Amino acid sequence: MTKASQPAPPNLPAEWSTGTPVLDEEEAWWQLDLAGETFEGEAAGLEVEQSRLTRVRLGGVRLERATFVDCALHHCDLANLNADRCGLRRVELVECRGTGMVYIGGALRDVTLRDCRLDLTTWRATTFTKSAFVGCDLRRADFVGADLRGVLFERCDLTAAQFSNAKLEGARFVDCDLSGLGGVASLAGATVRADDLVVLTELLAGALGITVER
Repeated sequence: MTKASQPAPPNLPAEWSTGTPVLDEEEAWWQLDLAGETFEGEAAGLEVEQSRLTRVRLGGVRLERATFVDCALHHCDLANLNADRCGLRRVELVECRGTGMVYIGGALRDVTLRDCRLDLTTWRATTFTKSAFVGCDLRRADFVGADLRGVLFERCDLTAAQFSNAKLEGARFVDCDLSGLGGVASLAGATVRADDLVVLTELLAGALGITVER
C-alpha cells in the first residue's frame, strides 16, 4: 500500500540573482527573489528554479508546460491561473490565494500547500507524489481523475469537493471537513480519522443506496 510521506522542502540558494524577469515563451528564472511583482499574459515552457516569490500576482495568467523546481511562493495571488501540463518539484506554497485556479494534467512532487485558499480549483488528471495540503480551503475543488495516492490532507475544508475516479490509496485525511464530498467511493484505501467518519458514513451510505434510520 502507498503511504503518505513528508514532502521534501525546497532547496533555496544562499544568495539571489538580480533583475526583473519577463513572462515569455521558454524563459528561465534562476535564483530570483521576487516581491510584489505583477505578471500578465501567457507563456509556454517557462522554467523557474531556486526562486522565492512573495506577494507576486499571477492571477489570470496562462502557463503551458511550465516547471517550478526548488521554489517558495508566499502570499501570492494565483486566482484563476490556468496551468496546463505544468510541473512542481520541491515547492512550498504558503498563504497563497488560488480561488478558481485550473491545474490540469500536471505533476506535483514534494509539494506542500499550507494555509492556502484553493476553493473552486481544478486538479483533473494531475499526479501528486509526496505532497500535502495543510490548513487549506478546498471547498468545491475538483480532483476528478487525479492520482492522490499517499497525499496528506490535514485540517482542510473539503466541503463538496469532487473525487470521482481519483486514486486515493494511502492518502490520509486528518481533521478535515468532508461534508458533501463527491465520488466518495474513490476513498477506498485511504485513511480517515475517526472524528471525520460521522459525515463520511452518511455519504457512503448514500453512495451504496443504504437508508439510514434515525
